[in-house]
Amino acid sequence: MNCPGCGAPMLFGATECGCGCKQSGGPESLPFELSYWEALRAYWRVYWPSQLFAAAAVVALTIIAGVFGIGRAFLSSRGAVNLFAIAASSIGLYLFVGRIVSRPYRHFSIQALWTASEATTGSLPPSKRIQVWWFLLWRQSVGAWLAGMLSVPINGLLSMFGFLLPTFIITLAGVLVIGPVLLRMLIGHQFAEFRLEARRPGQTI
Repeated sequence: MNCPGCGAPMLFGATECGCGCKQSGGPESLPFELSYWEALRAYWRVYWPSQLFAAAAVVALTIIAGVFGIGRAFLSSRGAVNLFAIAASSIGLYLFVGRIVSRPYRHFSIQALWTASEATTGSLPPSKRIQVWWFLLWRQSVGAWLAGMLSVPINGLLSMFGFLLPTFIITLAGVLVIGPVLLRMLIGHQFAEFRLEARRPGQTI
């Protein structure tokens, strides 16, 4: 456990740091680390609506192009459509990232802790939301890029046997592996003025 004031490690169950900051409560109030399945559930709460938003944006663009003839040249380029989908997914991630702390999960909750006052909240104001959004976005992008790069030699090997990994398999692997890892990195990460911590029912900070 780190000091909520200065971030220094508080070892051997200490409740007071050298800087003078005290940790309220006993062991029952300490944060815990999310399991794989808990992290996956938290990530999925944000992932599916952001992807649904991106899919709806692509469909809307297709409809507009079909009805009004606007953007047909854009839609003819698969690369341009993919970039549009990525941008829409990024916007969706920002719109829905607050769902991480919006309401409790089964058997646990994720709360935002303002380190200056030790106050907790179940919502993220825009200035804090954008920090969480960026934390997830660039790591998610790097993870997706690495997954894509790893799929090239794997598909090269499988092609020798007349088989290729479908795109949805690569995407599913990203959700099942990258997502939980990102959430476990996020919980407890110290931002400038706050951090997110996981709590069991009845536990307080």
